[in-house]
Amino acid sequence: MNILAACLVLFGIACEASPISSPNATPLSPETLSLAGAVAQPNPGDVTAFSNQTILQQVQLSQDIRNAQAFAFQYGIDNIPTFGFSGYPKELIDNLKIWQAQIMYNINLFEQVLAAYHVPEVPPCKYTFTSDILTTPINSTDAYLAVLLEFTQVSLGFNLYLTDVASGISPLVAEAAAASASVEGRRAAYIKAIAGVNPTPTPFDTVIPSAFAYLELRYYIEPGSCPQPLPYGDLKPLKGLDFSPPLAISAFTPATTVPRGTAATFGYNLTVVPKYAAFLNQINPPVFVALEDATEQSAVVKIPKSVVGVVFLSLVSSNGAKDSAGVVKDTVAGPFNVLVS
Repeated sequence: MNILAACLVLFGIACEASPISSPNATPLSPETLSLAGAVAQPNPGDVTAFSNQTILQQVQLSQDIRNAQAFAFQYGIDNIPTFGFSGYPKELIDNLKIWQAQIMYNINLFEQVLAAYHVPEVPPCKYTFTSDILTTPINSTDAYLAVLLEFTQVSLGFNLYLTDVASGISPLVAEAAAASASVEGRRAAYIKAIAGVNPTPTPFDTVIPSAFAYLELRYYIEPGSCPQPLPYGDLKPLKGLDFSPPLAISAFTPATTVPRGTAATFGYNLTVVPKYAAFLNQINPPVFVALEDATEQSAVVKIPKSVVGVVFLSLVSSNGAKDSAGVVKDTVAGPFNVLVS
């Protein structure tokens, strides 16, 4: 490890900014480049050094999210022919192959960025669509597209967050995250469009912090499969107990939404009784509602009428947070992604 990397990773000491060369990653095949819509191998150029360890941790996490998406795209490529297209266009498989190539291109690019700083990648977790959390298996094209939409919305929200936190610190990271967010938005719009719903239902997408991005995808991680735990603690998962089908929002179709004002029961396993539900939606400040009939195992959450579109809710210990970072700090269970109409 060089002196710069030691400053960045081991001690968090500010180092003088300077260009550093990024080592080459394993070249992508010509077929992958063609599918991705690229004309050359990924090349971040001279990476300008910076001393913000937090941003580098965010880049590490972003690689894990991309690996989750790569798993999800491949799952569809492998299984939709068996599930049947259920009225969806046959071009869906071709698009999944394109998206898979694009995500491999992105992974390759950021491998080089991390290597330039001598920062190790976080080894990817193993993902599954047969988790104990999901009582309904992902065994249909409808269910698969619903969970793929969830993955896409998580990645979109996180890339918007990364664009913000990297802005002014690392132009390369900020620009790559912003460009990735626009691609994720188009993917989400395509999934909604082929499901017959409005592809752009709200004026803003929902920004989510890195902790919520990881914890949302945590529902699909094989237990014990992460070679290196990420620094987000052990927040308890939420289960939607009276949705239909129960427990897994990902068991819906991409067209399924929950109306505002719906009262939904959520299950969890805590040693304290939570007091509030917090809702992150679009770019608005957090919205809080008091829980009803709350115990250490379940509570009734009423979806407020002031949220719409992609919503991430969590159970929190207080209602004083002013932003998403404060919500993460106060969260005791969650998050849970739901589409609200």
